[in-house]
Amino acid sequence: MALLIRNALVDGRASDILIEGSVIASVVPTSIAARGAPSMRTDIEVIDATGMAALPSFVNAHTHAAMTLFRGIAEDMELMPWL
Repeated sequence: MALLIRNALVDGRASDILIEGSVIASVVPTSIAARGAPSMRTDIEVIDATGMAALPSFVNAHTHAAMTLFRGIAEDMELMPWL
């Protein structure tokens, strides 16, 4: 199964995004995709994203892993003086 997202804004240009399985197979400007030969595939679900933007997934990379190094140090202090 494949997914085609048509006319999504990518870097300010209308683009078509083809996703096959869990992989982004191609991202091409809609004007270029329109010139190509029509696909004979019947397993493609098409989503019209006109007026919508395609954004990367948001990943929260904020961690406090380094704070484990300070565990047990200055436990009797208030937060602000410690910082």
